[in-house]
Amino acid sequence: MLNRSNPVCFFSLINIKAINKNNFLDWRKAVRRGFGDVRDFKDMEILRLERVEINRLIAAVVDETSGIVGTGGIDSFNLTIPGFKSIKMGGIAYMTTSLTYRRRGIWTELMNYLHDDAVNHGEIMTGLWASQSNLYRRFGYGIGTLCERWNIKSRFTSIKFRSDPDVFVEFVEQSDALEIFPSIYESFRKKNVGMINRSEGRWRYEIHQVKKGQNPVFYLLSSRNGKPDGYLIYKTVRSGDMEMGSIEVIEELSLSVESSLHLWSLIVDSDLINNIVADNRPHQDPILWYFTNPRSVTRETKDGVWYKLINVKKCLEMRAYSTEDSKTIKVLDPMNLEDFKTFRVESTNLGASVYHSNSEPDIEIYYSDLASAFMGVTTFSLLNQTGRLRIKSSSVIEQLDMMFGTNNAWCPHYF
Repeated sequence: MLNRSNPVCFFSLINIKAINKNNFLDWRKAVRRGFGDVRDFKDMEILRLERVEINRLIAAVVDETSGIVGTGGIDSFNLTIPGFKSIKMGGIAYMTTSLTYRRRGIWTELMNYLHDDAVNHGEIMTGLWASQSNLYRRFGYGIGTLCERWNIKSRFTSIKFRSDPDVFVEFVEQSDALEIFPSIYESFRKKNVGMINRSEGRWRYEIHQVKKGQNPVFYLLSSRNGKPDGYLIYKTVRSGDMEMGSIEVIEELSLSVESSLHLWSLIVDSDLINNIVADNRPHQDPILWYFTNPRSVTRETKDGVWYKLINVKKCLEMRAYSTEDSKTIKVLDPMNLEDFKTFRVESTNLGASVYHSNSEPDIEIYYSDLASAFMGVTTFSLLNQTGRLRIKSSSVIEQLDMMFGTNNAWCPHYF
């Protein structure tokens, strides 16, 4: 176990230390300084009360001045993996290094500390949203979800579908949204790979974040057969009653395509709106097939959550597979090719038996690439085309693609 009372020294004048209520505000200021902005006291208090686990926050502190020059932390989550099993995942966030203390190994030591912390909390995977996508492969992270940003010219398109008489959409107040929406989200999470849970506090924090600024926030609820079935949260941006405006869709989740269609059709057909922006939509969203003018929807695909398999053996055991097969996989560390582990995986559609092996591997793959294939965001065939794999025979690739096949992962929750 990590002993937080004895800080880990990695540079002559700097130590990693735990955060507590006495230095939390200094830590938060350092975090936001690293991202180039400043937050007010109310924002910091809401973050402390509703989002963070203060015992999982850390800082790199200069001994002589007690100044914070690096920050990091972990949020505890449950992650849905292929086979719709839920595992413990550490969500790494708040990562910054002061401009005045770069190139001293601070970032690396913070990451290593957090990975050890995840192990001590029984988390077999970690995940993060990468502000800079060139930083994390060396730590074993691979792209685990894809998402899209939509820009819809709503005056030139509509959504055409057969209206379902069993679906009813209504506006609800924020208090109702906080009571009803979480159960919809959790039901959706359990059936979709890549989703993570949200605590009650995190829901309150997210709503607070959405409400910031001058633009009004609206909450739409879709019920099907009298039961909550979907929701859509959005903002409107208009400069005056005589001007056309735009809509920013914050989040839409539905348990049925029918509810999703009814929610989106109301938004797309809104009066006094020229443009609709929706960030972090699924890479493969059925709603796209219902637009009467698909070219009115500009789509930008980007990486979403990056994942690291902290405990490779346990991850491979927990995952479900599409075929029954047996393969020996050698996993390589890109920073040190002599640091590798070899596993024998005997798969079924319910999980797998996984053993450490000394046999000749069927495939050699980097940790980061295995994480991407594990979540289904890429295939072994595609990785092989890049020359990133070493394989025993060409037939292995097709067999692994069938074995690891799954639906595309998506995570609408930014952490």
